[in-house]
Amino acid sequence: MSLTIKHLSLSTLSPEDEMSIRQVLEESDRATIFHSIEWNRILSRQSGFEDIVLLAIQDERPVGVYVFFVLDSALCYSSLANMFSIYGGPVVVGEDASVITALLRAAESRKPLSIFHIWSPPGGNPASITRLGYRSREMFKTPLWHLNFTEEELWSRLDKDKRTKIRKAMREGVTIVHGSSADLDQYQMLVNSTLSGAYDPRSGNPIELLGMNFYKQVMEALEPIGLARLFLASYKGEYIAGSIVLYFKDTVYAWDIGWRREFANLSSNDLLAWTIASHAHALGCHTFDLMVIDPLVQPGIAKWKMGFGVEVLPCYYHLRVPPFRRILHAGKLALTNFPELVRRVSASCRELADRKALK
Repeated sequence: MSLTIKHLSLSTLSPEDEMSIRQVLEESDRATIFHSIEWNRILSRQSGFEDIVLLAIQDERPVGVYVFFVLDSALCYSSLANMFSIYGGPVVVGEDASVITALLRAAESRKPLSIFHIWSPPGGNPASITRLGYRSREMFKTPLWHLNFTEEELWSRLDKDKRTKIRKAMREGVTIVHGSSADLDQYQMLVNSTLSGAYDPRSGNPIELLGMNFYKQVMEALEPIGLARLFLASYKGEYIAGSIVLYFKDTVYAWDIGWRREFANLSSNDLLAWTIASHAHALGCHTFDLMVIDPLVQPGIAKWKMGFGVEVLPCYYHLRVPPFRRILHAGKLALTNFPELVRRVSASCRELADRKALK
């Protein structure tokens, strides 16, 4: 079978290539909103980074696509986590290992001296990437709230405490409304209230807030085509919580959320999540991706999300450092630890031999 890789850019896609990419995303079970053309165009415009799109064609049929961003000559990312863009990496019809290999090798050939970072969607087998010389580890877990039940069954699957809090929010007079781009100023105030002064527990650095321009791009590009919606919790004429959710195929994503801490006792976030799930269920969605928990670092958030009767799946992070970059870095050891230098050079040579054997 004939397999070719086309090198493209989001800004210059032909109608035929765009149709081919959409076909791959539609046919792949692993495609997410963060792999979509619309989402990655927003990232490209907002970040200003070079984007590279690799499209795999096998026997005249599109079978895989890989979008990544070039931050500089040394770094390539499949997603931009600072923009809350979590999942990325190759999307391949039927998870064909040969197509995954061809896409990754084409990327490496395009940027041979670059370090590649890939965050995969929930679940999946990391071996298809690890076998190609990438270092893989579980980065975090993602809770998936399965919606393919009746609404009565969904309600009964919630934790008892969760049902109690949702009823309480309703009794207190909290209501959930659909917002629009005109409400983004108030929504951003909610996010700022939640995250202002907060720190990333892993790095210890302040959490970087998304700008209003980015929120507007997301809503203006995605809301008219049904891929985004803003939900707001109202209490006595004030917005006290809100969430922007994204839609793709049969999944809804809890992309961004904010709330006023002084109203936390009203349990508005519980009612907000339940309303979003009910709305998605009515639209025919099968899964509500609550996105990223770390029970060890943020046990409170993890416990809150787990209360919706979710299935928890791992997400994997894959890193590839080019062999010769490792050799150059190891060269710094020559003056202080020559045996360690020899070990690293030998490991790089073995990796090169393994790559040759896989071809």
